[in-house]
Amino acid sequence: MAGNETGRLKEALDLTNRSLQSNQNNALAWRVRGEVNFLMANYDKAIDDFKMSKALSPELDIHIALAKAYQRAGRDEDAITELKSTIEQPQAAAEEVPARALLEQIYLQLGKKEALKKFYDETLRKFPDSVLWYNRAGAFAIAEGEFDRAEQLYGQAWQKGQKDSKGDGTPKRYERRLGPRAAAFDGYLQALVLNGKFDKVFEEGGKYVGRDLAPIAYLRMAEAKLKLGDKTIAIEYCRKAVDKAGTNEIFADKVSQRMYSLLGAEEVLRHCEERLKANPDSLAANLTMFNLAKINGEYNKALGYIDKCLQITGPGSSARVDYTLKKSEVLHLAYEKTSDNNYLKSAIAAYESLSVEMPNSMSVLNNLAYMLAQNNERLGEALTFARRALDARPNNPGFLDTYAYVLYKNGRSSEAAEFLQAALQQYEQNNIPVPAEVYEHLGQIREELGAEAEALAAYKQALEIVLNSADKASKAARQRITSAVERLTLIVDK
Repeated sequence: MAGNETGRLKEALDLTNRSLQSNQNNALAWRVRGEVNFLMANYDKAIDDFKMSKALSPELDIHIALAKAYQRAGRDEDAITELKSTIEQPQAAAEEVPARALLEQIYLQLGKKEALKKFYDETLRKFPDSVLWYNRAGAFAIAEGEFDRAEQLYGQAWQKGQKDSKGDGTPKRYERRLGPRAAAFDGYLQALVLNGKFDKVFEEGGKYVGRDLAPIAYLRMAEAKLKLGDKTIAIEYCRKAVDKAGTNEIFADKVSQRMYSLLGAEEVLRHCEERLKANPDSLAANLTMFNLAKINGEYNKALGYIDKCLQITGPGSSARVDYTLKKSEVLHLAYEKTSDNNYLKSAIAAYESLSVEMPNSMSVLNNLAYMLAQNNERLGEALTFARRALDARPNNPGFLDTYAYVLYKNGRSSEAAEFLQAALQQYEQNNIPVPAEVYEHLGQIREELGAEAEALAAYKQALEIVLNSADKASKAARQRITSAVERLTLIVDK
């Protein structure tokens, strides 16, 4: 059970220390100690341990472990060296994909554009059938304004996606939501628009207006029509995109946001109001209006529309969980904006009603516990809820993080540190990106325990994730983490 594992990090450290005292040539012991130090955020010590293990037994996966430790310690150039050494090995095999994904991430964060160009060229030669890598190279080309190259790359990705080719690498956020095939199609049409090849946009997009990728096709065709000065047809295409997206969460948010960016709020409002006038129970129209109101910060309006969605779906619908989460999110945004406790109480009540309606949903219970703890409400109950969720799914890293955070809020920081390390271990073992809030929680707990240097390292990691994320996190989160970094920097540098 993960809860028991959390208390064994220090024990594991003691055991490996004893093992190394009797045998300094034990590569596995050095590796294990490095992993323990890594999980405890002792990155410099982890580097030394991994280097010893590598010297004794130069297995390829130790290069990746060492590279990750270098990265966490802020030694990016050393991390690059380790990763390049890994992917250049002819026997790399299983280690090559994660090594390339991490190397790409570091290059992007450092803005190494020339290195990235060479990296993508080399990667595509190595993985010529990878839709994912063609998509990633295409996205970089668009970001660099190289639209001809982007058209070529995305065109190849789209052709390979049609054959259901298996990709390699870690998908980007957008690809996780839409799938590599859809991302390739969208990227290809975008590159055609940017290159001014509007006839080709209509030709390629027109093939899919009655199929699964219709929302993407209509939106890119609308963009092309706007470029040609035909706003009337652009509006028509955007409306069709909204209609085709319907209540499909994969497309609905993106469609409404892109229609908003292309045409402005007025056209989106007009279209949805017409649909609601004809059919007040249109789930798609209500959901679109919710998204638009949320984008505009009109939280009370957004709540009205999401309540209508909940009314339409009725009890027992699987969509109710998602809609209730959306409602709670907006209530919390309204609370952050106004400091009105009524919004906070309503957000908590929404989760509680869902937990009654769906008593076996551990995700609902976990989210309720987190919201209570986040706002210092009923902390004893929050701990009970978090414990129940964790007992049901003991290796879930998100649940481990919530339980650690609730322990911290209950003044039990030593225990919280152990459970948070277990959460980080699960993220690492399952190759799941660690959310910024997990490192923020680690920083809070370390700071509470008086380990300012370790807390600062954790806060810096959280800030790096926030600044490099697609959504950039909330303004409040950025300010909070930035303030923590500035505060602890003054303390640590004294």
